[in-house]
Amino acid sequence: MLNFNAYPERIYSICDRVAQIGEKYGVKLSTCAESISHPKISKEGCLSVAQVNDILGTQIEDKGTANNNSRAACTCFGGKVDALAYTDDCNTICGYCYAGHAYDDVSEQ
Repeated sequence: MLNFNAYPERIYSICDRVAQIGEKYGVKLSTCAESISHPKISKEGCLSVAQVNDILGTQIEDKGTANNNSRAACTCFGGKVDALAYTDDCNTICGYCYAGHAYDDVSEQ
């Protein structure tokens, strides 16, 4: 089986450099669903339980990777839902949206 990942040492070296840049500019760094661990880069979900609790004033228990059934290392809040079903058409061109895009039809006109 082929492995298309960089060697852990190389990834850690990149993390060191990015962490230095983050410290220089006062930027807090975090990752989601990454297997690498670095002391200056925290692991947080794209939409973490802590963020949901801060925003909504809730007390949802953070269960780490057991928060949802997404990727193995994912710590995102599992109680979120998408606004559109993946088969719905949308008139926007959002890069992160999984819905179908009506612009595909527009570009053919």
